[in-house]
Amino acid sequence: MKKLILTSTVVSLIFILGNMSSGSVFASSSPSTGPSEWVLQTTNAHVEFYYKIDDCNGEKAVYLKIVNKNNYKISVKWEEVYVEKKSGANIKNFSGQKELTIAANTTAEAKCNGKDYVECLIPFSMVSPTAIVEVQSLEFKNVSVTVSQ
Repeated sequence: MKKLILTSTVVSLIFILGNMSSGSVFASSSPSTGPSEWVLQTTNAHVEFYYKIDDCNGEKAVYLKIVNKNNYKISVKWEEVYVEKKSGANIKNFSGQKELTIAANTTAEAKCNGKDYVECLIPFSMVSPTAIVEVQSLEFKNVSVTVSQ
């Protein structure tokens, strides 16, 4: 009887210690599947620049949202710099500067499989031409907002 209790205790301890090293004893091991929240990254001339990281067709992607709070049409230009999750390195988007025209009081927002604002959806596989980067965050750099005709 004592041998059975001792054996069960040892097996239980091995199971608990093994799971503690993987971080799954008390927390669920499945990742969150809900959509991420929009992060306001910067504001320039009554224009708000947001990003979020979410799934699109089974692949992680960076979604951009740009909100024109002006009563006139604008042209915005920007560059994207990503922060890589593992190393913390800054990675400049190899596609360079982007430009978008947005109507007065309108939001330009990326949607998975959407046909509008395709420049606002960046799959992780398109961040770098040499490797798939796991993005932690994004910065809009060299942002300019001008009145558009």
